Amino acid sequence: MAATLRLLAGQGYDGFGMREVAAEADATTGSIYHFFANKDDLCKATLDHYRARIADEERTMTGGPEPALERLTRTLEWLASSTRPGWRRDLALAHFNEARRSGSAPPRTADEPMPFAHLLRQPVLDAVAEGRLVVPHRFSADDLADLFMVTATGAVQLGTSKQATVKAATLLELLAALLVGPADR
Repeated sequence: MAATLRLLAGQGYDGFGMREVAAEADATTGSIYHFFANKDDLCKATLDHYRARIADEERTMTGGPEPALERLTRTLEWLASSTRPGWRRDLALAHFNEARRSGSAPPRTADEPMPFAHLLRQPVLDAVAEGRLVVPHRFSADDLADLFMVTATGAVQLGTSKQATVKAATLLELLAALLVGPADR
């Protein structure tokens, strides 16, 4: 499945066949066909597997008794990891390639992970309520949450772009570092 995800990320669905999957996985096409009837089944099973992993990670991140600022920092660090080479980035690229191919983002089912922006909103609002984040005069807690979401969204999009000249992980880590109060430095 890792080989299939890498190919989906790098070439898109139409850019490879079962032979390329077998070569990438250092396997035979027969061994792949033993488990999957066709390329569609393989790609669906691959995306389902990695989406389930993301959903598990998201549940772990959003749960727990930690203060909101710690949850927010953990979420930003997790997002930074999705911009570095690895399966999280490959999954984001595979989704991007599929959206380009179909002309729209693939539909989300109830068991798929929530868009990551929602992972940021509640910890920001909670951190404001706890007094750990200060909202500048003339702005609201929602404005501050929007700032975090827009910044993180842009950084992740940059990090999954092959033409990115900005280090997305660095931007997300900087945003997380800004959360550390003067007493914590």
